[in-house]
Amino acid sequence: MKKHFLSFVSNIKNENPYLKEWLDYHIKVGVDHFYLFNQCETEESWRILEPYREKRIVTVHDWTKIDSKYEGPTFFFQKNKNHMGYTHAATNYRQDTEWLLKIDLDEFLFMADEQESIKSWLHKLDSDLTRTIRVPRIDFGSNGHKKEPKGGVLENYTRREESPSNYKDMANTDFLNDNKRCYSSHKWSYRWFSGGKIHVPDPLNELRIHHYYTKSKEEYFDRQNISRGRKVSEEDFKAIEDRTNQVEDREILRHLPLSTDQ
Repeated sequence: MKKHFLSFVSNIKNENPYLKEWLDYHIKVGVDHFYLFNQCETEESWRILEPYREKRIVTVHDWTKIDSKYEGPTFFFQKNKNHMGYTHAATNYRQDTEWLLKIDLDEFLFMADEQESIKSWLHKLDSDLTRTIRVPRIDFGSNGHKKEPKGGVLENYTRREESPSNYKDMANTDFLNDNKRCYSSHKWSYRWFSGGKIHVPDPLNELRIHHYYTKSKEEYFDRQNISRGRKVSEEDFKAIEDRTNQVEDREILRHLPLSTDQ
């Protein structure tokens, strides 16, 4: 029996305004543990995380002292600090948790079926045959916010694209290798010839990830372009807005209010 059933591995950088909401939400929906790699130079993130550390809900690594050559964006077959965090988690913690998801601080794991919890759904899968769950990811837009609004991310951003445009892999750690040659923020690397299948949930009725891709226009343009994937022109932003504000989706709001006792 492993210590945890469902755990996250995440890199933190300039996420302090969103950190508590993200943690409280995922604790509420059943995530057991968080392996966090803190790239923040300020003390505020450590202050926010301290109550969760005291309760042993999070394991935090100071990731600010990694060689500067691993800062910034990457091309194919290059690693940066984020990839090194994922590798560290796979190498050191895969024996401690049954399921391990790579997830960012702008992503929220959500079970669409109100009668099902994330854990109960996972328990129904045949873990001997399931190598990974390829969780569909849906991008949310700005809801027309030009500036950062008051309140939380979940309540302020309720418009999204019509269908998933990406995914994140949740690994069954019995199949996972040390990931030392894996340079992806979406996929894990698995043991050769270990077998197992990829399970893809139905995003509208089962498991999906809400990706708060832009937040407000102000926040979008202020955000660091770590992966070279974010366009910074007005024309590009408008194209993203047209794609990510198509459908009103308030389902996740059933989990509000979140816990405030941390």
